[in-house]
Parts: sequence; C-alpha cells; structure tokens
Amino acid sequence: MRFDGNILSSQDFNMSAVLPENYTGYRLPGSTILCATLAGSGMIVQQELIERDYSIRFNYFDVWQPFRVKLVQQAARLISFLSTSNTIDYDIHGVGNLKLKQGQFAMLHGAEHQGTLHFFKSKPSACIEIAWSEHWLQALMDQFGLLQKLFRSPATREQAFFLEQKPRPAGIKALDMATTILSTPYDPGISRLFFQSQAYEYLLLLLLESSKKPMPLQPLTERERQTLIQIGERVRQGFNRQFPIAELSREAGMNAMKLKNGFREIHGDPISRVHMTARMKEARRLLAETDYSTQQIAAMVGYKYATSFIQHFHKFFGYFPSQVQRDL
Repeated sequence: MRFDGNILSSQDFNMSAVLPENYTGYRLPGSTILCATLAGSGMIVQQELIERDYSIRFNYFDVWQPFRVKLVQQAARLISFLSTSNTIDYDIHGVGNLKLKQGQFAMLHGAEHQGTLHFFKSKPSACIEIAWSEHWLQALMDQFGLLQKLFRSPATREQAFFLEQKPRPAGIKALDMATTILSTPYDPGISRLFFQSQAYEYLLLLLLESSKKPMPLQPLTERERQTLIQIGERVRQGFNRQFPIAELSREAGMNAMKLKNGFREIHGDPISRVHMTARMKEARRLLAETDYSTQQIAAMVGYKYATSFIQHFHKFFGYFPSQVQRDL
C-alpha cells in the first residue's frame, strides 16, 4: 500500500524525498523514497520499488502520538507484511487491525481504492511489504487453496480483506530472504532480475508457511512460564555466551520442543533470534558510545573472529560496523 505524497502534504505533513539524517534502518537498494513527518505526532519513511507484476516496499514508522494517514492502492494485489523491527500496530479502515510482532507476517488482498491507516503510539518499528499481481497468483491457485478466495467472483476483487486474520511466524528462510532483499547492493544491470526472482520465491515461502497447520502447544505450568521468562532475560544479557538447547532443556525440566514453543509463545521469537538481536544491539551501542575497536567489540559480544561479526552485523542491520562509527 502506497502513501501518496500529494495526499500526505494536504494533511500538513512535511514531505521529503530523502532519508532523514538520523535514519539507521535498512536502505532498500534503488528505491524511491518518501519521508513524511507530522509535527508532534511522528514520522513515516517509505522506500519502494514498483514493477509490473510485483512491488517491494520498506516502511519505517516512528509514532509519538496516534494519527491517521491517507493511502492509495492503485491495483488489486496480494500484499504481504512482515515485521522486521518491534511490533507493527495500526488499523486499516474497512479491513481491520494489523498487529505483527517482529518476525510475524500477514497477507492481505488489497483492492483498488483509497484508504486510511490509523496509527497507535508505539516504539519505532519497520516492515517489509511485498505485493504480487493476479497474473502471478493465478498460476499458483491450484497448488495453494488459500488463493482461491481471491478469484471467487468479480466482487471479491473489489474488496480488501485478510487471507488469514491471525499472524504467523515467517520462518527462517523467509526472514533471511527479506534481509537479503533489503541489504543487497544495487546494480542497475542485474537488480531488476534479481528482485523479480526473490519476490517470486518469497511468495512461495510465505504461501508454504500459510499452508502449514499450527502445531498444538503443550500448556505451560506457572513454574515453567517463570523459568522461561528468566531464561529469556539471561539470553538477552548473555552477549558473549552460547545457549545450547539441550542445556536449557535440562535446566527448564522440559523437552526441546516444549522449550522452543514455550519460549516463542512468551518472548515472541525463537531463542536464537532473541539472542542475536541482543548481541547486535549491544554491539551497535558499543560502536556508537565507546572507543573500542571493532575486533574488541566482536569479542565482547561473543565472536571469535571479527570478520564473522562484521558479516552478521551487516546481515542484521543492512550496514557495516564502520558506518556506525563514521556517522558519529
């Protein structure tokens, strides 16, 4: 869904076609930028690539006070939203609430119309939004029954609705692909073909995740719940430690599957993701606030080799550790 600059400017937003100076999120290669700031309320940054059969957008939201914005959907598309940072939370007028924890996704049929988004006060958050044309979807309809509701009748194509109301975890492969799309250097000669292939493969991954039947969760006792809360805190503070599943299972007194499902239920992400997020954020803080070298910081957050740390840092944030130091 596109934030229309003309509509936003009529709502007293300050408009810009460049990224804010203090912006540290992903930079979608080769994209067009729209930055809209409403004094006292917040900021929206949208980076977008538009092609005939697909579009890729990276949206960043910093909401200080609730506010509404107008948007435009120019053609009927299947749209996926995947939260890449914190919790996405806003209402889409006439459709419902989109609330995604980091790593979760939802899929929406976007009809051709103008709409309104109602944003709630929240931490800075971001999501990657990829949309596909009906041309691509019809070829997959026989394999994925979920898509059949899009083509039931002409009236359906004029409606906006969630394919499934409940968000799902995107899965490691889809998360890695989203990161790849957002962090690959732009080359005018090959990037168009690259993004096209990635957008199609990403669609298949999300459809496969949507087709899975969720595994029933084993109920947690209050003791188990408190144990998992404590483990989560240790994982977030253990920047230079490893947390083997077998060791945590013995400590918690539960099997590995129950441990992993219970941890995700309480903390919203797998153990490895929570640990990696904590390590990367601590590393970025050290880069910004101290004079330690990259090699020293790598060791402080648990990396034996600085090269491995640099690769993981770039994959997580979309920029290199040296850029944090250089931008100060």
